Amino acid sequence: MQPRVGSPELTFHVIGKHPAWDDHMPDQGVANQTVLDFKQRFYVEALAGNINSGSWKHLPEPELIPCFNHRFVHQVADTLLIGGIWSSSDGKGRNLFPLIGIVYSRGLDPQGAFSAAGPILAAFYEKNSGNPTAAGLESAIEEASSALAKRIAVIAPMNQLVSKLSGSQVAGLLKSAPDPRSRARLLYALRRSLLQVKDNLPDRADSFYDLIRLPGVGGGGPGDPSLIQWPMWYLSLVGRTVPMTAVSHQGRPDDRFTDLIAGAIKPASIFPLRASREKIPLCTDIPFDLDDAFIARCEAYLADCLRADQSTAPDLPDEGR
Repeated sequence: MQPRVGSPELTFHVIGKHPAWDDHMPDQGVANQTVLDFKQRFYVEALAGNINSGSWKHLPEPELIPCFNHRFVHQVADTLLIGGIWSSSDGKGRNLFPLIGIVYSRGLDPQGAFSAAGPILAAFYEKNSGNPTAAGLESAIEEASSALAKRIAVIAPMNQLVSKLSGSQVAGLLKSAPDPRSRARLLYALRRSLLQVKDNLPDRADSFYDLIRLPGVGGGGPGDPSLIQWPMWYLSLVGRTVPMTAVSHQGRPDDRFTDLIAGAIKPASIFPLRASREKIPLCTDIPFDLDDAFIARCEAYLADCLRADQSTAPDLPDEGR
């Protein structure tokens, strides 16, 4: 499956709240319809829907993530948005809405674009935080845009819309689950989600979504490649393009996780941004009724992924029921 013809693009955009403006700031960066559409769905409708309804405000303290400190990717066909979501405020001190930095990538290898975007987003946030003025924001955006312009030439082009991970990469994701039963729960949740997506998309593209809360991999920090690898693996298993969003909560190293959303961005699908593991458990903590034979097949699947000659991950193990 080949991506549509077009020159590769890699640009920087900022939306949300900033102390230099008394309300939502004007969009910063070159106008881009993909980013504008994402802003409408994610920020204007879904994020505002949760804030205005009080759905996060009413969570008891153990179930609430106290602030925005997230990384995300959002992929549709050959376009990829890579971003950071940070708690912020406007000039009047209102702090319900975040600041969101977005790297827009089109026609480029997803893992290459993600690797380039990570340090640039981190540098943008640090520079903007040190000088939270309109001039400071403009300077931080210019610096980020210049850095991206230098990187685009060294990122490989996207050669297919659905890319497969290597067996070792999939094994790295599976090892985020600490034991055989947890890995079986992860693979069972993944199989169940895939069935839902195949049954509902694209017919219910405007309303359907499915969410899996996945454990953090390797500490889950800002440059953690699992944030792009989870949706890439999922898409390879679906076998076609569907809208994918992955959001990683950048909390304590021992309490990081990734929410993988297949389908529509709605208030309900991004409610987990501020909902802790006490409210929404990891898929590896859900006590699915799994027999020993399925758990054994899952361990055999992991072993297959680790084979030295496994250039692409094998098919998922059958549930066998």
